[in-house]
Amino acid sequence: MPRHRDGRRGQSLVEFALVMPVLLIILLGIFDFARAWSAHQTITAAAREGARRAVIFDPTIDSVSVRKRVQEVISSAGYNPNAPYTTVTINGWRGGVGKATEVYVTYNYQFTFLRPFIKLFNVSSQGVLKLKTAMRMRNE
Repeated sequence: MPRHRDGRRGQSLVEFALVMPVLLIILLGIFDFARAWSAHQTITAAAREGARRAVIFDPTIDSVSVRKRVQEVISSAGYNPNAPYTTVTINGWRGGVGKATEVYVTYNYQFTFLRPFIKLFNVSSQGVLKLKTAMRMRNE
């Protein structure tokens, strides 16, 4: 006996084909933004380590060793500390006991999966998110 087919299986396949790319973009976007958040947490920890090193009264510590420590922390998390436009700025260096020293870190995070989509909406960004953080501690 012949079976009557109403074509619903084909409809499901077409709906799946239309919805799946959108779901994949959302999933990859969540993954990419989670990596950007991780990069921001890393540069915050690096700024904290740099500020901690900068405020310790030790004549052997200079601004170069503070910058090097910040780069070590960024590198240990798997990010490139020498990425373009990565800056480490120290304000209030050796200001005296009780004075604050601030360490600013700027890092350009480049999206992996969303770069083509971000470039569609903002051509000048090139898929880069500029992450900034600062840490302030008092000199010992």
